[in-house]
Amino acid sequence: MRLNKALGQNFFNNHNLADWIVAEVAKSNPKTVIEIGPGDGYFSKRLELIAEKLLLIEKDTELAEFLRLKLPKAEIANEDVMEYEIDLDRYTKPIVIYGSLPYNISKLIIEKFIQTAGIDSMYFIIQKEVAEKYTFAEGKSSILSLITSLYGDVEILKLIKPGNFIPKPKVESALIKIKYNSNSGGIDVEKFKIIVKTAFSNPRKTLRNNLKKFDTSQIDSLILARRAETLNLNEYKDLVSKIVI
Repeated sequence: MRLNKALGQNFFNNHNLADWIVAEVAKSNPKTVIEIGPGDGYFSKRLELIAEKLLLIEKDTELAEFLRLKLPKAEIANEDVMEYEIDLDRYTKPIVIYGSLPYNISKLIIEKFIQTAGIDSMYFIIQKEVAEKYTFAEGKSSILSLITSLYGDVEILKLIKPGNFIPKPKVESALIKIKYNSNSGGIDVEKFKIIVKTAFSNPRKTLRNNLKKFDTSQIDSLILARRAETLNLNEYKDLVSKIVI
């Protein structure tokens, strides 16, 4: 099967690990599975066995036609996932999303779907270093971990070596699970995003320096003396409730 380098295509090539990954997806008991970038259907043929409905979103027209022949029962959307709006009301819940994502747009795809109501959970293979930023690795926060945690709980299920793909990527990958679970607690999400991104604008500086354009008079001086990565989600929620922007 022809690879399209412009789309960041890498084909998976480990049958046992693929079976294990799909078994993890199956634990969410999906009625509908939406696969992003199915490629040649390596995972699709397995995912079809664990759900009543399989929707495949594939941008590459040649691959989309190939999938129609290989998986005639699946619904194929020959679309760019970033532009395609899925009518989730058409599908039986629970709805689970799976994808081995191109490294160059993985964050954009996750950002899009993490804010989409009606999805039970998501399973993505992404670059290991990026996966770690979605979790509170080593007790440190990041913009990705904080904002994503407003919508769901993230965990790394497995690290994946380059040799499991053709061609081999230059970096390690990881399978992450995002389970939808609203942790926003009624806070102003847009204000939260502004404050978090501003707090991390210069990670080596303290919050007092990074947040100086806001009114922080109600914030404890010990908090302001810390760096952005040392605060947890609840501490940022407290910042948002006290800072005037």
